[in-house]
Amino acid sequence: MKKSQIRHLVNQYIAENKIHEALDVLTTYAKGLDRYLENELLLQLASLNRNSKDYNNNLISREDFNLAIAKTNYAVTQILERIPDKGNEVLLENSTVESANTKQVILFLTANPTNTSSLRIDEELRKVKDNLAQTTSRDSFQLVSESAVRIATITGAMQKFKPAIVTLLDTLM
Repeated sequence: MKKSQIRHLVNQYIAENKIHEALDVLTTYAKGLDRYLENELLLQLASLNRNSKDYNNNLISREDFNLAIAKTNYAVTQILERIPDKGNEVLLENSTVESANTKQVILFLTANPTNTSSLRIDEELRKVKDNLAQTTSRDSFQLVSESAVRIATITGAMQKFKPAIVTLLDTLM
């Protein structure tokens, strides 16, 4: 990707409140080229993670969290001005800017060994689909189902779909 494309993508992520993604893109682009820039990006990511954790644990108020996010956004825009003209290739899932708008994947895994009692896998999957269909944010998720999974199947599905949520239905419990 060219510097102008990186700038456009990072600004798009910032506008969509996806600062983690913006930092990831910048880190990949600058890796190994500018140690000072890499360290600054790492510090910004650490600060963002710490503030997110503190907010989620009710240690800081919403106002303080929003202020921390605004400071991080500003720092990223300042870093954006200093990125090198030539950087590392940044690969996106679909190799397009639209990949910033991808749905979060819910991976529904099932395993029902032959020597165990039968599960009602179809019913469970139907319940998940019905509940998802009733939510207001249903368009933000994609449900992917894998049945009769083994370790290799699970690993492959995790790498392929990069799920936000994983559900495993099996008879081991």
